[in-house]
Amino acid sequence: AAVRDGKAKAIGVSNYTEAHLDETFGYCAVPPAVNQIEMHPYNQQLALVRACQARGVQVEAYSPLAAGGLRLLQDSVLREIAAPRAATP
Repeated sequence: AAVRDGKAKAIGVSNYTEAHLDETFGYCAVPPAVNQIEMHPYNQQLALVRACQARGVQVEAYSPLAAGGLRLLQDSVLREIAAPRAATP
């Protein structure tokens, strides 16, 4: 209703699985434009990303640097990628 009434340009969802997307696309008048999901190098959710892409839903990552306890910024692979680019991981 908000998009149809001009009160919003688009709508989005958070933490929708492929099953949630299937259900939503089964009855929605306006499909979600974005699905915000936890995604980072240790949790890539590739199947869900592909499912979103197949439906034209943009994926937005939250927690892209992961939880502090994972020490993602200390990951040796990420440091190897960052080093020749004079970047910090």
